[in-house]
Amino acid sequence: MVVIGPNGIFVIETKNYTGKYLIKGNNWFYYKNGKYHETKTNPAKQVLRNTMELKSFLETKGVDSSIWYQAIVAFKSYSFKVSGKPKAYRVLLPQTVPEYILNQKRNYDLEILKKAAIELEPYCVELSFLNKQ
Repeated sequence: MVVIGPNGIFVIETKNYTGKYLIKGNNWFYYKNGKYHETKTNPAKQVLRNTMELKSFLETKGVDSSIWYQAIVAFKSYSFKVSGKPKAYRVLLPQTVPEYILNQKRNYDLEILKKAAIELEPYCVELSFLNKQ
């Protein structure tokens, strides 16, 4: 999912994991049988790769490269626990994502952000635009 707003572009990877996880850098480990094991699929690498690919794509379309991009991994399940704090992305519950986005203190030219939304529109299943003036 991609959210574009006056405070940046947010790339959100939603997962339905359960259990206990540990984050070290960009590596994820799950707890099983009394110890941590590295995960086979890594939501951090996935969301960071998607964020960089989106940024590259929009730059080729002329979207200003100074726009701030934030990668977010959102967990649908309440039955997961994660320890460790990643530096290059955030791990959130889905219901906290809107507040997190709204509380960012950046402001960008709305015309640049509109251009980003227009460039992504052909690839969207759903596109909403709210113009609060």
